[in-house]
Amino acid sequence: MNSKIIILLFANILALSRGADDFGSQEIYTTNVLASTSTLGGVNCLIEAVFNVENLANDFSYNIQVCNVNASAVVSEILNLCNTITENTEAIINTDDNVCKNAAYEESDAGNLAPVACTQQINTLMVNLFTAVSNTYNYLALYESTIGDTCSAIAANTLKINLPILPESVNNCALLFKQ
Repeated sequence: MNSKIIILLFANILALSRGADDFGSQEIYTTNVLASTSTLGGVNCLIEAVFNVENLANDFSYNIQVCNVNASAVVSEILNLCNTITENTEAIINTDDNVCKNAAYEESDAGNLAPVACTQQINTLMVNLFTAVSNTYNYLALYESTIGDTCSAIAANTLKINLPILPESVNNCALLFKQ
């Protein structure tokens, strides 16, 4: 399992280093989510991706606070979009804990089949997360040049550069855990 994590991290580093002109296809993403959710290991892998995206949204909000400037209308909208992301990530994490019963995940559980209710709910919630993250990415692409102050622009650019980690991580989960 540790070698899988190392491969996953390396793949994510490569994905981030190449940049992203396009956020990715929802169809491919959904196929990868479906491939990942058949086992508890795959669900856990997706949850790690969810935590990463949640951290990105929270980091953006924190960075804007640190900038200590009046948020422009564009920055305020990005903050709203980040709140939508964290609402989605919280729903996924709660489902993992309460429906999947995966809060105390152990590596020995990786091959166990995920409960049907877990698979169905995680699949739906992951699509909702894709929509929220994709909307944020697309908004950033359209309006990043109108942000105004340099500090907020750097925070927004950092967010935009890192958001494609979601479809990349989900792809890696599918490669590691498809059956």
